[in-house]
Amino acid sequence: MTDRPAQPNEGAAGDGPPSWAAELRPRVRAALTGLVYLTAVVVVWLAVATVLNLYKGNAAWRASTPQTKATGTVQGCTRAGPVSGDGFGYWWRCRVTVATEDGRAVDIVLGHSVVGPADAGQPVDLREVCSLPDHHGCSYGRPVGGWWPGLHKIVRVLSYFPEFALLVCSLWAFLAAALGRERVMQLGARLVASAAKD
Repeated sequence: MTDRPAQPNEGAAGDGPPSWAAELRPRVRAALTGLVYLTAVVVVWLAVATVLNLYKGNAAWRASTPQTKATGTVQGCTRAGPVSGDGFGYWWRCRVTVATEDGRAVDIVLGHSVVGPADAGQPVDLREVCSLPDHHGCSYGRPVGGWWPGLHKIVRVLSYFPEFALLVCSLWAFLAAALGRERVMQLGARLVASAAKD
């Protein structure tokens, strides 16, 4: 019996996956990894928002920041959730008319359940703090003292680091999916070398 002549694409080289499949697989894995990182960014952001929104005060950095007493009247509320810009869970957003000590009447919307439907029909004790002259850039919230205002700001600032790190990892993974891991590594090496020269 004579051996059949070998056909093209047969033999040891033809036993494995085609070259395009071997190149595509790591790119697909990189794209999926990028999606995981991007999902983690959203989850962390929502989790941090949930924690931060437990704070019911205004935008004052410190409890010692001068604040003005005000009285709020709830006009109506809507509920957001279970996932929204306020984080996980259900949160009230209410239209409130604020009467300040100097006689101004300000219509605002208070989110993350600073007030709720249970506050309708009764005066609500609030505090006003303004970051700009002539009552511009004002923020309103419940009276909050102690270390809560400072802790709120610290948590907000610290939350930027994991969010930024996850976002960079997501971008790197998507670049690897689009250009290939080797090209991205070469690009990274060039950027590092360029930064070292400067």
